[in-house]
Formats: sequence, structure tokens, C-alpha cells
Amino acid sequence: MLDTYRDDNVQTRWRGENRSRRTVLSLSQSLGRFGYINFHGSRDEYRDGRPDRDYIGASYGSTWKDISWSLNWSRNNSVNGYYGSKGRTEDSINLWMSVPLGRWLGGKDSSISATAQVQHATGQDARYEVGLNGRAFDRRLYWDVREQVSPGNENHDARSHLNMTWYGTYGELTGMYSY
Repeated sequence: MLDTYRDDNVQTRWRGENRSRRTVLSLSQSLGRFGYINFHGSRDEYRDGRPDRDYIGASYGSTWKDISWSLNWSRNNSVNGYYGSKGRTEDSINLWMSVPLGRWLGGKDSSISATAQVQHATGQDARYEVGLNGRAFDRRLYWDVREQVSPGNENHDARSHLNMTWYGTYGELTGMYSY
């Protein structure tokens, strides 16, 4: 998919947004039983003298014995680049995995999964995240609990998240808690 957006109007819809053009390219290919591969990129051009912002990324993912995983890489140029300054380039890599726990919790129809993720970006400490998610009450309640830590950070940053969605007869109710 190739998509280009251009706005020749001086006035913009968002305050502080002075982008004149955005070009996006996305390529995806299934590899059958070997998984999938994606390539994507974008370029934002600005009318107010800011440098162009380029983004490229690639990902590969697969499933093996009901275990899903993906490896993602991206490069973002001109991060925090403003008038006359080029900004910096940030590389990011992310490994994600989801393991269904049905085999160990009494049957294949159990919908509880464990997730794990490792993220690292240029100039930042690695972040590690573990979580559990699943469904309950005849699959009407979806819940997701995650804990994220950055042990290299001098404050040993830790974040906790709880997301819940109830799928009712007449609508959905969503709640979230983060700490």
C-alpha cells in the first residue's frame, strides 16, 4: 500500500501541526507456515522549516505450537528535530511472545494467555513486560493485567496496568487502571 496526504492550506486542523505532506508505504507478505513479514515506512514533510521526519520498520512473526511471537525493528529520524536542528535518530527493537496456558490449566478451551515483551531503544534502558490476559463469565469479560519494569533505570521504574472490558447485551463497558 502506498498512500500520500498533502495539505496545501495554511490553516491546519491541529494546533502546532504544520505538516504539508505525509507519504506512507506498507508491504506485508504471508510466509505460510513460516509466519509473516512486514515492511513499513513514512515521511512527514513540514512547511514551517522543520526537518522531514522519516520512519522505517520491519517485523517478522510466527506461531509455533500455539505460541505466538514477533520481532520488530524500527528507525525514527529527526526525533525532537525542530527549526534548524536535525534532531536525532532513534532505533528500537521489540520482542513479543504470547503463550496460551490452556494445557496447564485444565484444557485447551481455557482462554488465559501469558505474554512477555522486551523493548530497547537508542539511549534508553531496556524495558521488560510480563502479563496475563483472558476471558471469563462465558467470554463476556476480557481482562488484561501487565507489569512493566526498567531495571537499568536509576529509579527502577515499574508500571502496572489493568484493563477490563465487559461485552454486554446492549453495549460494552471498558475500564482501565494504571500505576
